[in-house]
Amino acid sequence: MKSDQYHSISGWTAIVLSATIIAEVFISWLLSAMMTSGIHSLLSAEGIRWMLGSAIYACRTTMLVYILLTAIAFGAAYHCMFPLSKPNQSAFLISAAAGAAVLLTPIIIVMMPNSILRSVTGELIPSPFLYSLYPATMLGTTTTALVFGVLTERIKTTADLSKALSCGIKIAAPLLFIYIVGAVAVANLMFIFGML
Repeated sequence: MKSDQYHSISGWTAIVLSATIIAEVFISWLLSAMMTSGIHSLLSAEGIRWMLGSAIYACRTTMLVYILLTAIAFGAAYHCMFPLSKPNQSAFLISAAAGAAVLLTPIIIVMMPNSILRSVTGELIPSPFLYSLYPATMLGTTTTALVFGVLTERIKTTADLSKALSCGIKIAAPLLFIYIVGAVAVANLMFIFGML
């Protein structure tokens, strides 16, 4: 039932965002036809070139990478660790150690003087360490889940590994579509009002 609600809500959200893009096309045309200054029509030659050639660049953000990393990590954890049929303490400890090693490596590197993960001035904020914190956390989560899956024999073949890594993306697919359509809708608005 929850899966149906999730897909229903994401489906309606996608429809609303798609309708928003269609409305943007006609509203931009109306506003430009009324000679409103500073408005670019999406139906003009420039607007059509924008929609067909440049609007997809709006999707190339770190948010998309974060969505994908999160989907892979939590999908692997879901596939490999749940439901816990019988407690396997040694598998849990070994997989936790593997995940901790992945998470602790950047932290140990940043503790060294003149670390490559510090900024040019030697500060932590902003620095490559700060930018690598979230991806390292998701990599640690994925590593923990996959090691646990191998040790508990939930992952026996490369096909099982592929299923574990793609499980979360399958679940997050509606969110990815919503993100892409939403990013294009926002980019279209920025184009219409000359903010790009």
